[in-house]
Amino acid sequence: LQPVEIRNAFIAKDTDRAIKLNVMSCVECGLCSHSCPSRIELTQCMKNTKRLVKFKLAQAQPKK
Repeated sequence: LQPVEIRNAFIAKDTDRAIKLNVMSCVECGLCSHSCPSRIELTQCMKNTKRLVKFKLAQAQPKK
């Protein structure tokens, strides 16, 4: 995973890029936030990105 790139995709609301970066593979263990020298809350960003991807995918589903 590339948490910083996923964060950039989230900021840009680029769900296609986030999916290509395998954001849904994140298990939210917190290691990226713990090891980030800039103290960026990457784990929270990963959670938010996954939530955004799920929302966009749900909107793309045909309505019954």
